[in-house]
Amino acid sequence: MRKLYFARHGQTVWNVENKICGATDIALTEQGHEQAIELGRLIAVGDYEIDQIL
Repeated sequence: MRKLYFARHGQTVWNVENKICGATDIALTEQGHEQAIELGRLIAVGDYEIDQIL
C-alpha cells in the first residue's frame, strides 16, 4: 500500500510574529533549524520507503 507523508517547514520569524505567510521565503528561527534537523534524523532512522521529497 502506498503512503503519503506531509511535513511542514520549521518555525519561521513570521510564525513567531503571527504574520500571515505562504508566498514569501522567510528565514527559519533557531528552533525552526532544530526542527528541520530533527525531521531529517527521524527520516534517516525511520522505516520509510520514500521515493521523492518535494
